[in-house]
Amino acid sequence: MSRKTLYSLLGVLAILCWSSTFAFSRPLAEKLGIVRMVAYIFTIGGLFGVFSVLVQPVKRSGLVHLNKRYLIVCGLIFFVHISCMYTAIGLAQTRQQIIAVGLINYLWPGLTILFSIPILKQRAKPVLVIGLLTATIGVFLSGIQGDTETWRQLFLTGWQQNWPAFSFSFAGAVLWALFTNFSRKLGGASGSEAMAFFILIVGLVFLIISLFISDVPDLNGRTIFELLYMAVVATFLGYLFWDIAVKKGDVVFVASISYITPLLATLWSCLYLEITCGWVLWLAAFLVIIGSVICKLSLYPQEYKLN
Repeated sequence: MSRKTLYSLLGVLAILCWSSTFAFSRPLAEKLGIVRMVAYIFTIGGLFGVFSVLVQPVKRSGLVHLNKRYLIVCGLIFFVHISCMYTAIGLAQTRQQIIAVGLINYLWPGLTILFSIPILKQRAKPVLVIGLLTATIGVFLSGIQGDTETWRQLFLTGWQQNWPAFSFSFAGAVLWALFTNFSRKLGGASGSEAMAFFILIVGLVFLIISLFISDVPDLNGRTIFELLYMAVVATFLGYLFWDIAVKKGDVVFVASISYITPLLATLWSCLYLEITCGWVLWLAAFLVIIGSVICKLSLYPQEYKLN
């Protein structure tokens, strides 16, 4: 197995880490509030990341050689992306609506492949459109759960009643697709060390904002477990693995296989938030997998030009 393949598999692990984000975030948002939740998760996760960088001489020395354009552009995109995604989670009116918000956010894999054409100069065949449409239909089907009324509630009536949540979620999807491509273009095969600092900066900014919130957080054993899980697994390890994968692995493969994330996230939400699952999830799984394969096959293999 080549090193590039191993790095690509880290992207798969990142997807597994992220698939539980929406399921665990909703209870935390209900108990801590959206600002305090982001502050705790990203401060703890960021401290883990920064410590892991500083204790390794190779990574510590790599900080000196980081591309300034990468730090500014990707750092800013990352901060706004996190703000949009967690704002969408906080604005979701019901736990059922979390599924819709999550599915819209998970449009980023297709957008990542689409943006790789102008940003990374990737060449694509017209069949890419079919792959994107197939996977996108699968993304939305995974929230229907075989119930027409549920479809109306989540995506028709829900959009009219809570369009800000869906808008923030879509903005987060666009921003993460941009981050993935610009991280590869500007960061090159290095720069993974900066991800820990990106995470910590987000946490510290929200921590400062949380100081102006007067209510007392509702902390118990389960909340602390969810908080540590989100900080270490879903945030620190998830973003670290993803950043390494898109820089040193096959970014097209990683983006294509990430279409499975909406299905995993929906299953996590149904199980952890006790939302009833429907048989349409299996159809959705088929569509997202087929769509990812089509997207993968639609792009001509080539080496990316790294600035």
